[in-house]
Amino acid sequence: MGKVKWTENASKNLKHICGYIAKDSEIYATHLVKSLIGATEKL
Repeated sequence: MGKVKWTENASKNLKHICGYIAKDSEIYATHLVKSLIGATEKL
């Protein structure tokens, strides 16, 4: 089975999205990142 490889650009975007959401809620930001990474692992 293949493995999803995150590009540098995708990783940076994810960090920026997380930082933006974390301004309002670190809990939701962490949850979103975990959910997105978990979804890619299912691929």
